[in-house]
Amino acid sequence: MVQYAGRILRHPGKTNVEVRDYVDADVGVLAAMWRKRSRSLIGTRTSHQG
Repeated sequence: MVQYAGRILRHPGKTNVEVRDYVDADVGVLAAMWRKRSRSLIGTRTSHQG
């Protein structure tokens, strides 16, 4: 996710980026994949709604 955001920020004129990552917590495999992704977001500004 951090690498993805960095690629977006490389475009001229971009100074801010918002990446939204959705999870269906009721589906075990999707929740597990989200937990793995969320570890890479440590140190970034995130918000959790739900």
